[in-house]
Amino acid sequence: MKIYAAHGINDFIICLGYKGYVIKEYFANYFLHMSDVTFDMSKNEVTVHERHAEPWRITLVDTGEQSMTGGRLKRVAAYLDPNEPFCFTYGDGVSDVDITSKIAFHRAHGKMATVTAVQPPGRYGMLQRDGNRVTGFTEKPPGDGGTWINGGFFVLNPAVIEYIAGEDTHWEGEPMNRLAEMGELSTFEHQGFWQPMDTLRDKNSLEAMWQSGSAPWKKCWLALWLRQLGADVTGFSLAPETNPNLFTLAEVESAMAGHTLGDIRDADGLRAAMTAARPDVVFHLAAQPLVRASYQDPAGTYATNVMGTVNVLEAARVCAGLSAIVVATTDKCYDNREWAWGYRETDALGGHDPYSASKACAELVAASYRRAFFANGPLLATGRAGNVIGGGDWSEDRLIPDAERAMRAGTPLVIRSPHATRPWQHVLDCLHGYLVLAQRLLAGDASCATAWNFGPDSAATRTVEQVLQGLQQHWPALIWQLDAHAAAGRHEAGMLHLDASRARQHLGWQTAWQFETALEQTAAWYRHLHEKTASARALCDQQIDHELAAAGFDRPIAQINHSYSAKRGTVRGLHFQYPPHAEIKLVSCVRGRVFDVAVDLRAGSPTFLQWHAVELSAERHNSLLVPRGFAHGFQALEDDCELLYLTSTPYAQAAEDGLNPTDSRLAIAHRVASPES
Repeated sequence: MKIYAAHGINDFIICLGYKGYVIKEYFANYFLHMSDVTFDMSKNEVTVHERHAEPWRITLVDTGEQSMTGGRLKRVAAYLDPNEPFCFTYGDGVSDVDITSKIAFHRAHGKMATVTAVQPPGRYGMLQRDGNRVTGFTEKPPGDGGTWINGGFFVLNPAVIEYIAGEDTHWEGEPMNRLAEMGELSTFEHQGFWQPMDTLRDKNSLEAMWQSGSAPWKKCWLALWLRQLGADVTGFSLAPETNPNLFTLAEVESAMAGHTLGDIRDADGLRAAMTAARPDVVFHLAAQPLVRASYQDPAGTYATNVMGTVNVLEAARVCAGLSAIVVATTDKCYDNREWAWGYRETDALGGHDPYSASKACAELVAASYRRAFFANGPLLATGRAGNVIGGGDWSEDRLIPDAERAMRAGTPLVIRSPHATRPWQHVLDCLHGYLVLAQRLLAGDASCATAWNFGPDSAATRTVEQVLQGLQQHWPALIWQLDAHAAAGRHEAGMLHLDASRARQHLGWQTAWQFETALEQTAAWYRHLHEKTASARALCDQQIDHELAAAGFDRPIAQINHSYSAKRGTVRGLHFQYPPHAEIKLVSCVRGRVFDVAVDLRAGSPTFLQWHAVELSAERHNSLLVPRGFAHGFQALEDDCELLYLTSTPYAQAAEDGLNPTDSRLAIAHRVASPES
């Protein structure tokens, strides 16, 4: 259900069979199971300490204990919309299949049914034979060498119910075969993550797939990205601890309006630097970020990660004009119970090692300041992410930097846990989450002033050995060996995975790069730097551009439009162009003030038909970037308003269309009553 909800599908029908009452009781007491609760026996009252709500509508239908898959579909037909296709899935498979793309594929091909084709995990080693001679061997290839199977995720037109004879009909039998013979069954090929949940072996395999980490060099990438977006960036940090380092190589200081060398444990120095900068938004990324280092210096770790956060927030209290604060913590802030599913933002905080515990404390500090001191602003949120990879990191005890150093030195990389699994994401995907969150806070969205997970989906999960094998494709000289003393090391988290579905659903954030792309970009960054084919700064700028393009924000300028509104209250828009002429717009107000609006028209988006608005003015010099798939319009807040907007696609009259900006279904809260359109 969470997989579907991440794609904006929140209306569910569950076919109940054996012990169906258990599922009914589970949903009847859903938040009782998931939340802290107080039972006041004297008042006969129950208080659930949780305000989070799933946007789900769930219909539970008793389809019988003896009915087969086809028969169950037939029993729930009365609950289906007869005019719309529906998704249908089994309960014994886990996948990151792109539901939105699959639905679009189904509509585009016009068939009655679409089945998702996957290659199952290999179970057996495959022999290549020539008579009685073995010519080759492949250990457990996906699909055992080429088999594609029914992945259990369908899109069906309601008319398929007519091909189900009765309750003893297997959907996988006569109905699917009949549709295939008629040419009415298409296949949506999925090459990402897919794992069955049929056996104990499958269960153990899934539970072994979750781990993560962190990276301190993120602030250099963030500073460069913010500068590229046109922000005035001021930094406060210690001097770089490694040589080489990204701060020096990429000339990060030259991209800043100012930079102060300082320690966040120095409360007075930090306060002076922050008040002098007069920021609109503060990103707090400074930390002691290493688990093993926290065992060597626990007091220093707590002083930096806990009291350092206190010092940042104390400085923010006296900082005039500050609107938003984003505090970066880690996925390790949770009380790690070594379970297989992802931790949600409402799960308990904790930490076995000093680093993890210090970050849990930082979360508590942020929550306390939010309630006690920032109820009326600035808006404060925390971002929980980890295990990021990317160019420019030369820290100790990190897989990619350690591998790069070993390769350059011509020595084997010594690894502790080759079979440890972790979900990997590129540093820019993580920072993209922080930027989207900051944007919402700056727009005054108080609902975003809370904790957020930013992590990849399960398809990014790889073992350490698999990551090294992937790196070896780009760095052939890389070799590694097992640390003989690894078992005697300090405790580190085992299974750890974030559930980032809330960020995907409510912030519209998701990773732009799949694991293979993230690894390729990381390896290429170091390679080009050492081959001197590009500077560190150029490599960072190029990859930021690539990240924006992958996220749908590529920025070629094809046309510049000018708009003039003489009267206050004038409403223009909402305009958009159909693909392939869909356009990106960068909108700026060069005279007066406007209420600028974008409406999400992307099919399957969790924010479909929702609007976002920002006040643009010549005095503030701010802009709004409107992605493809959005309608755009504005209302003049003063007489004589002028706008310029840069577009990625020329105007195409035949592809143009629009929405009524006063449509009650959109409920756009225009600033001026009775607008003149």
